[in-house]
Amino acid sequence: MKERQPRLSEEAIEHGKLYHVTVVAIVETGAIVEVEGTGCTAFIHISKVAPGYVHSVDDYISVGDKLDAMGDCKGYRNELVLTHLNLKYKNSR
Repeated sequence: MKERQPRLSEEAIEHGKLYHVTVVAIVETGAIVEVEGTGCTAFIHISKVAPGYVHSVDDYISVGDKLDAMGDCKGYRNELVLTHLNLKYKNSR
């Protein structure tokens, strides 16, 4: 069984910083990503995957996808938000 990676702390996420991530799991409410160079994982909420309504995360991303995510410190918590560059609904290819 693969050992769980530590979660990237909210305090470690810098506003406006670009993070290179790899999708390691897709869950109903978002995606678990490994943050390159940290050995840590982070969660990206379904509402941050693409602009507009997202019915299912895997309509946009798959396990193994390498993506860019932006640190966002708005609101009550720091989080990673996927950048929307070239991120399209899969069935529109």
